[in-house]
Amino acid sequence: MVIISASGMATGGRVLHHLKTLAPDARNTILVPGFQAPGTRGDALAHGSREIKIHGSYVPVNAEVIQLDGFSAHADQRGLLDWLKGCKRPPNQIFVVHGEPSAADTLRRKIEEEIGCEVHVPVYKERVTLE
Repeated sequence: MVIISASGMATGGRVLHHLKTLAPDARNTILVPGFQAPGTRGDALAHGSREIKIHGSYVPVNAEVIQLDGFSAHADQRGLLDWLKGCKRPPNQIFVVHGEPSAADTLRRKIEEEIGCEVHVPVYKERVTLE
């Protein structure tokens, strides 16, 4: 059986029921595609956790877990830069709110250099007033 379930980083949805049922069985394989944010179940699985907490209970992970790098539903840096270059008029202000801090800052610098827009990487709980 192959189950394809969309739930970013295994944080909610039907994938939790599938994991609860299938992760304990060593005959199963769980494929984790793309980036998994630190602290998520997907990250725990990708980094070899032998148990994950689902619906308040710990579920053993005996299934083989394979992380497939290179799969993402998001555009990469080049894709985002190309999209911005295609805008008739670039935005006045861009906020980079996705990704690890170092990657977000790298994207910020690239956008500033190649597009010439003002770019900001907000920190957790930061408030920004838009004019």
